[in-house]
Formats: sequence, C-alpha cells, structure tokens
Amino acid sequence: FQKKKDPAEQIKEWKRGISKEVRHMDREIKALEREEAKMAKECKDLAKKDQKQACMILAKEIVRARKAKEGMYKSRAVMNNMSMQLAANLALTKAAGCMQKSAEVMGAMNDMMKIGE
Repeated sequence: FQKKKDPAEQIKEWKRGISKEVRHMDREIKALEREEAKMAKECKDLAKKDQKQACMILAKEIVRARKAKEGMYKSRAVMNNMSMQLAANLALTKAAGCMQKSAEVMGAMNDMMKIGE
C-alpha cells in the first residue's frame, strides 16, 4: 500500500520526467543533425564523382532526416507546453489552498466577533 502523494510532489515528479524526455529528445535531435551533415558531405562527394543514383538516394535520406527532426521539435514543444501547464496548475492549486485557508481564518474571526457581542 502506497500513501497518496501530495499534488505538488506529483507535479514535480511529472515535470522531472518531462524534462528528462526533453533532454533525451535534444540528444536525438543533435545526433540527427550530425548524421544529416555526414550525409550531405557524402552526397557532395558522390556528386563530384558523378554518381547521381547514389546521390539521389542520399538526398532522399537527408529529407527523411529533416522531417524526423521537425517532428521531434514539435514533440519537444508539446512536452514543454505540458510542463508549463503543470506549473500553472500547481500555482492555481496553491492559490486555491491559500484562499481556502484565508476563508477559514475569516470565518474564525467572524465567530470570535459574535462571541464578543
């Protein structure tokens, strides 16, 4: 049996997981960029050697790598958006908790004023 986690702790844990995934995606994006640069250089070398067929195949691979990279950038943006929404929800939850405590204090003060009369 696990005890129920505090919402703030849960959100911190989720944000940590999202940040970890974003860093992982950044590494994959950098690897794709390096691979793309290698393929572009190799394609230029093949073009100089007048091997058009091989160059066309590499060019198609470069386009695929760019599309994959764009998709990863979009996914990364969505994850960052989720992280910001979690932070906003945490702030809202904290503000709601403060308002509830404030209402309780005001109610207690009101009861004390009634007793004084």
